[in-house]
Amino acid sequence: QYSSVSSYLVSVVLTRATGMSTCEFAYRYLLDPLGITVENWYLDPQGYALGGTGMFITPREMARFGLLFLHRGEWAGEQIVPAEWVSESQGPRVVVSAAAKVHYGYHWWQHIVGGYRVVSALGYGGQNICIVPGLNLVLVTTADSSSSVEEIDPFYFLTTYVFPAVNSDP
Repeated sequence: QYSSVSSYLVSVVLTRATGMSTCEFAYRYLLDPLGITVENWYLDPQGYALGGTGMFITPREMARFGLLFLHRGEWAGEQIVPAEWVSESQGPRVVVSAAAKVHYGYHWWQHIVGGYRVVSALGYGGQNICIVPGLNLVLVTTADSSSSVEEIDPFYFLTTYVFPAVNSDP
């Protein structure tokens, strides 16, 4: 199940197993190839990256990450993340709501929204990456959704504005 503590523990294990910080590892194998620069990354008092929070990147960089996973781990002709891991991480591991068809994988939520499968990284304060494989689409939001206004909910935005736009005849 979702837990920021799990992400933190993965960060600690990764650091100890590789002999480099999670930040160094991420830059070498993921961020540099995508052209992502983390402006700030929260660390605990021992110097371990928190893993589940505190990584400052721009919406364009969030979109690059979403595109990487939309394209099964490939970026600019190079396989950055194994395609098998992309499928594994975005597969249903936990049924969150059988009635609403909501599942959770390895840091990816899976929903059915407007009849489409949507895989999303849902972050604090409306920072979201939504991938709609059936439409070859990535939606990034950075709105503060703490007030629960429908217009800034990414699924409301998809069903109300994006899906009708991509499904309409010009």
